Amino acid sequence: MQIAVLNKSFRLPFGETLRLANLMGFENLQIALEGEFDVDSMSREKTAVMFKMLEEHNVSVCSYCGDLGGHGFTNPKLNTYKIPKTLKMVDYAHNTGVGIITTHIGVIPADRLSKTYSVLSTALSVIGEYAAKCGITVAVETGPESPRVLAEFIDRMPSS
Repeated sequence: MQIAVLNKSFRLPFGETLRLANLMGFENLQIALEGEFDVDSMSREKTAVMFKMLEEHNVSVCSYCGDLGGHGFTNPKLNTYKIPKTLKMVDYAHNTGVGIITTHIGVIPADRLSKTYSVLSTALSVIGEYAAKCGITVAVETGPESPRVLAEFIDRMPSS
């Protein structure tokens, strides 16, 4: 079994993060696509430098963290920004050969007829269908809802 750590957990510059991850025996890293690694600022050159540094420390990227904060994808006004930004992260993952993006989706309401449930479901359908076409897995992070609510929500998502 291999274990990974999130780069921002170290709260250090990337080079130092890699050095410590290597010393601690981590062979895999999850990279948060924010701050210095915001997908909007990741040029080919910057990406090449990041992967060169990873290679020098014998560390691989196992996944990207695409968390955009707030309440996940439950707010339709914020989704006008969050959905396109997440699709851009999917493209970045595809282009860099990293097959998984994780993200907090927000709390899934128990009431399937609520507006929030509909907003969340629509957002994740758009993201999931696009990611599937690109060969990327979107791994959702959530937890406050019951296992039944989560299972029903997942079962209702379109499969691609």
